[in-house]
Amino acid sequence: MRAQSALMGECFRKALCLGPESRRKYSSGQLINLMSVDACRVADVNVVPMVHWGTWCAVLTLTISLVALHALLGASSFVGVIIIVVFWPLGYLLGLRGKKAAMHIQRERDNRASVMAEVLESIRLVKSLQWED
Repeated sequence: MRAQSALMGECFRKALCLGPESRRKYSSGQLINLMSVDACRVADVNVVPMVHWGTWCAVLTLTISLVALHALLGASSFVGVIIIVVFWPLGYLLGLRGKKAAMHIQRERDNRASVMAEVLESIRLVKSLQWED
């Protein structure tokens, strides 16, 4: 929670210091997403422990499981290994497809946030100039 708050505060501070060229480069929707969605995502994921455990723990678990299966079933346990090897590329391709979908969703979030910021700015303008009935 502290990491998320610190990251959101830093994004907000940097957004206030942006010059005109940088403001043209990044839309308000992208900045809002940086402050909300991306900061939450970074806070939710513990990158270092996940990489550490994900590398050696998976190999160790798979090895122990295969030894136990071989002791229990004999040579027929290698059928499972063959199935894993055959379907491994399918998991990779599905992961790539999911990554593309996530990038598309992020672009749509940027667009939605930009439109909402524009609408709110317009409402603020109408209220300040008292153009409403």
